[in-house]
Amino acid sequence: MFVRKMILLLQLFVSCHFIATSQSRFELAIDVGPAFTRNIRYQNCTGRIDPAVASSVAFTYKLNSSLGLELKFSNLFSPTSYLKNGSDNVVKAYTISHILLQHLLAGMNYYVPVQRIHPYFGLLAGASYAETKETAPASSIYSFSWGFQVGAMLNLSAATALKVGDCFVITPNVYNNTSYFNVAADGSGFPSFAVGNPSRASILQWDLSIGIVIRLGKTRVDR
Repeated sequence: MFVRKMILLLQLFVSCHFIATSQSRFELAIDVGPAFTRNIRYQNCTGRIDPAVASSVAFTYKLNSSLGLELKFSNLFSPTSYLKNGSDNVVKAYTISHILLQHLLAGMNYYVPVQRIHPYFGLLAGASYAETKETAPASSIYSFSWGFQVGAMLNLSAATALKVGDCFVITPNVYNNTSYFNVAADGSGFPSFAVGNPSRASILQWDLSIGIVIRLGKTRVDR
């Protein structure tokens, strides 16, 4: 899978850079927490992605004490998605599925320069990947996404910090006849008789997370 290959290549790059320099500015953050998605309003139906557990791995290169470039991969653990048309459960029966939903985003963070506790906020952009798990043949789709995040880090030592944060990911112009809702790439299984012609809407995902930050090198921090 493309996203997994990118993560492996990034890990190799970070390892090589760490070996080559004694004064690394890289940080590795590992987060986990609940993810929520707002109801998706289509023309004649509503899309739904149920709450799920999300995990993320992020690599940050600190340009200085206030700015950092971040590459972030996040994964939702088998959220349930479906389309709904009023009280008609026929549409839900056609489209309900456990899906694979992943994001690969890059952007910049700004860190408020205070001691020990470091609030931050940032902007991200990249791609999302959705794959239907219960439709044969398997269907998948890539979509553009962007978002923003806020949070804070509490220094535990010179090498580690505790991190809490919120991340909002917006995926615009997602059709209701895609892999986000258990529809094969050729459109088979799409209940057009019940929801009308395909329409587009934006998906808004909100992640709450807690995790650990590991500084890869001899970076000095204020305690």
